[in-house]
Amino acid sequence: MGYCDITDIESRLSQWLSGNNLSEDTRPTRIDVEGFITDIAAELDAIIAGHNLTVPVTNTTAVAALKGYNATGASAIAANAMFPGQVGANDKAYGAELEKSYQTALKRLEAPQHPIIMLLKEATSSTGPESNYTRDPDADGMEPVITKDMVF
Repeated sequence: MGYCDITDIESRLSQWLSGNNLSEDTRPTRIDVEGFITDIAAELDAIIAGHNLTVPVTNTTAVAALKGYNATGASAIAANAMFPGQVGANDKAYGAELEKSYQTALKRLEAPQHPIIMLLKEATSSTGPESNYTRDPDADGMEPVITKDMVF
């Protein structure tokens, strides 16, 4: 399972796809690209887990942000699979710009100050309202009785 879907990849590769759709007749196939999506999502999850955060990510804002990273990484692999060993403009591999963009995103995601990481840390550290009971659930909850006859 990934943070993007096949249509996100198709939109990034539309300039090279006949009919703008991946299928069993394209190289790479639709099934291949679904595997690329899963592989890239696993790589993103590994980085996020390295920050001691739970994966897969379920926070809707973070998932939306990770969608682009996942799609860019999978698109880079797919573009290189479409044109193995071939180069385009400026003697760069077809997926080179996508790969560069993805690697930059990975490097940023490794930083503890990255907005996605900060968002996930904030979401997991929030425990909701606090009371004496939530701080010490074994306590009886009774306030000590203090009278004027007590000596301190």
